[in-house]
Amino acid sequence: MRLSRLVLPLTILAALVVAPGVASGQEPAAGTAPAAAAQPRVKPSLRIIGAVTARRDLSLTDLRALPQQTQTVTYAASGTPVTATFTGPSLTDVLASAGLRTDPAVKNDSLRFAVLAIASDGYQAVVSAGEVDPGFGGTQSLVALTQDGTPLAQPRLTVPGDAKGGRYVSDLATLRVYDLGR
Repeated sequence: MRLSRLVLPLTILAALVVAPGVASGQEPAAGTAPAAAAQPRVKPSLRIIGAVTARRDLSLTDLRALPQQTQTVTYAASGTPVTATFTGPSLTDVLASAGLRTDPAVKNDSLRFAVLAIASDGYQAVVSAGEVDPGFGGTQSLVALTQDGTPLAQPRLTVPGDAKGGRYVSDLATLRVYDLGR
């Protein structure tokens, strides 16, 4: 019975990851301008949306104002070991700035949340809230602002402990929080 309660939320989450929502890649017809060029706007550094108490658009300055951590990680990229040092706020602190919509009356309520990290090119990866919660999985994922001392143009999600770098989302643009229990 308990497994059947998880099937639907996990199926929905899997569908979100498989359907990346990237553009078709076709060039616009000659003489037409892309819609983005017609209406320029300032793009926030990182948007937090979904099952949060306050939707947030965090600039690099906002992210730098959060407590910073530094971590050195090793993971495989295209079969080659990569070791890099990243600095930035923890994913836990970034999510706390928007607040998960948890129910304090429900024991371990944060364990039913998942975070879909979306890059500016549509690349996506999922991290569970329990995985990064210091009281549970304790994975010290960062929203990295520097790599090996060099500032990044856009933040990068790190997931230390992963053998491969597939969840290290470069050019991180959006964190979409899902409540899988509702």
